[in-house]
Amino acid sequence: MNYEDIKELALQLSYKDKFRLAQILLEVAQEEQQPQRVIRSQDAPVIDLEYVSKRLLTSRPSKVKTLENFIEAMFQFKRSISRQEKSEVISQLQQKNIIKIEKNKVIYLT
Repeated sequence: MNYEDIKELALQLSYKDKFRLAQILLEVAQEEQQPQRVIRSQDAPVIDLEYVSKRLLTSRPSKVKTLENFIEAMFQFKRSISRQEKSEVISQLQQKNIIKIEKNKVIYLT
């Protein structure tokens, strides 16, 4: 399958499916670029958990997906944050008893 075949099939999709496809393609491209970004940003600063927790306690997203999006948005202008870093931040927040996750819901302990 080549680009033209995929383009023809994509043109047949509904507008919602076109947006979904675009989102998936962007995520895949970002993941493919990720190893290059890690090499360039080895001196990247450590994520300040105190900063994250202060902002988080102000906003208090209630679902895990919203929490992930919130964390990602905090770093979109400073530097990008990988999925692994996002997961690490969430697990550190749980270890420090700031949040607890039950059935895809975020419970705030402070």
